[in-house]
Amino acid sequence: MAQREQKAIMVGDKEYIITQLDGRTGLKLLKKIQAIVTPAAIGAASGDGGFDLGRLILDVSEGLEKFDEDDIFRSVAVSLSWNEDKVANTFTGGNLAALMELFLQIIVFNFNDVFLKLGFDLEQILKDMAQAQTVVSPE
Repeated sequence: MAQREQKAIMVGDKEYIITQLDGRTGLKLLKKIQAIVTPAAIGAASGDGGFDLGRLILDVSEGLEKFDEDDIFRSVAVSLSWNEDKVANTFTGGNLAALMELFLQIIVFNFNDVFLKLGFDLEQILKDMAQAQTVVSPE
């Protein structure tokens, strides 16, 4: 059996070690991701070979409804080597943004090569989005 790759990531002020998803979990998730990303990428493509980032983000955000909570909890649990109850109890109502950030980082870690073949770097897009949301407080 092949060793799955791991990566340390930060979500908020906590470090998590994520592991690549197993084949069964990864394939189920990839099918849903492709159902979201492919139409969004086609819709956001411009004539000059670029993308309308705003439209892409909007279309992908709207497509996230294709994921139910079981998809998210299962993917996070498999990646962290936790059980789904631990995920549900760790990421409670006041901490759901951290759960979604972790889920997105797991998607990037496992599937960015697929996004690159579609012509865009999801990892860079997420970094750009995070940077755009950073508010610099006046001194």
